[in-house]
Amino acid sequence: MGHGYSLVFFRREGGDWFGGAVGISDNVAIVGSDKNQDAGSDSGSAYLFDANSGSQLAKLTSSDATTGDRFGFSVAVSGSTAIVGAFRDDDLVGSDCL
Repeated sequence: MGHGYSLVFFRREGGDWFGGAVGISDNVAIVGSDKNQDAGSDSGSAYLFDANSGSQLAKLTSSDATTGDRFGFSVAVSGSTAIVGAFRDDDLVGSDCL
């Protein structure tokens, strides 16, 4: 049995919904934060972590992030590929980013 770790992202704010969506594959965990406010209210983001150490590997944001996108609403990871859903993308019909 492995060690337990807390996954904590560097810029935490209340209401970001960090952990609303999670995925894990091999040694990589992905965590959605679809109400993150970096590019406007509820623009969203996702974070990659080393599942063995709990260290943050990367922060993922949308290249066209804007208010209300909810990027990070759904997340998945398989091997070296991560996918992040944006529940309310610009056109309000959603999109996925690889």
